[in-house]
Amino acid sequence: MKLLDEIIDLAAADKGSVSTLLRKCLVLAHTLRNDRLKKWAEDELNGYEGDEGIPEYRKTAATAKGFFIGPYGSQINDQPIPPAALRKEHRRFAVSVVLRQPIASYERVDPDGRFVIEWPADLTMVYQGKCFGGDYVLNRAWQEIPVAVFVGLIDTVRTRVLRLALELKDDLGAVSDDLNGLPKEKIDQHVIAYIFGGTNVIASSNFAQIDRIDIWERRLAGTI
Repeated sequence: MKLLDEIIDLAAADKGSVSTLLRKCLVLAHTLRNDRLKKWAEDELNGYEGDEGIPEYRKTAATAKGFFIGPYGSQINDQPIPPAALRKEHRRFAVSVVLRQPIASYERVDPDGRFVIEWPADLTMVYQGKCFGGDYVLNRAWQEIPVAVFVGLIDTVRTRVLRLALELKDDLGAVSDDLNGLPKEKIDQHVIAYIFGGTNVIASSNFAQIDRIDIWERRLAGTI
């Protein structure tokens, strides 16, 4: 089928917009009348809302850093903020990030730049005067995500779409060139297995070392 061949060609190529690939997947989902594939393609194109149904490949480890202002104009920039320095309910802001934006946002990330997600202003205010024994003020904080994470995200989407399309094409050879001839149950099984299946999680290692956490806690307490 022409649509499947186009999807396979786009997914197998190193270049080309993954957004275009996903729009073709949306057409495929409507042709197959498969709501799971339709919802996934729409979420990838439009972004994810809420906490339900976010794929694991859109979750990544991300450490926090801050910019501190001290006495006599002194400054500390890019200071790592370990999760142990935060309240339990806030530690996720120094541990992990969920990439909710439309995939087009991540296709355009500058490979030579850096991608950061700013802390909410209210969260920064909570820890504003509680650092380094109160000698320094937290001016702003953020989570920095390596550009390689987005390369992995795009590649994961391409690979999942490719595997699904190849399986559907193999099945078509057993029936006809008509997608409507495929059993709905089998289509759904393929979508679950190749789009939602697997355990591929894009995550970097935990950068916070025990000795650095201990030093940070002592600084917060003003003992060093």
